[in-house]
Amino acid sequence: MTQQPMSISNQETAGLAIFYLVSKYPELPFKADAQSIQWQSLTAKEGIGIFTMQGAHYISKYISGSYKGVIPMRLIYKSNPTSNKGRKNASIFLGELANWLETCTATFQDEHMELESIERMSPVFKMDAKENGYEEYTCTINVKFYYKK
Repeated sequence: MTQQPMSISNQETAGLAIFYLVSKYPELPFKADAQSIQWQSLTAKEGIGIFTMQGAHYISKYISGSYKGVIPMRLIYKSNPTSNKGRKNASIFLGELANWLETCTATFQDEHMELESIERMSPVFKMDAKENGYEEYTCTINVKFYYKK
């Protein structure tokens, strides 16, 4: 089967479940609120943005109407490290968050969807450095789920 693009509604439903999971991470170095954890955006200060990426597709479809899908996502952590140790800690934090997500289960708004797995797809790397001292670190994950009709 060739890769068939996934519906936007399925992408958003799965993405919001990841958003919720990130807000529950017990080792956040900041207070989890609407300013520090954002969907498809990144705060002006320290925080995390959760972004869907291109390439979401169905892995398999069944005669019953059920299917499996995968959604690539990017996690971006913005921090203001003032030393090499701070930059290292920012990178370690995002890596540990991604590793923790791999162990999680999620509840979707759509009761027909079940999380199969979250898989980290890249190492953490520095994506950008701003003139005001803030730096952005990123890694990608794949969210695999099953939809039962």
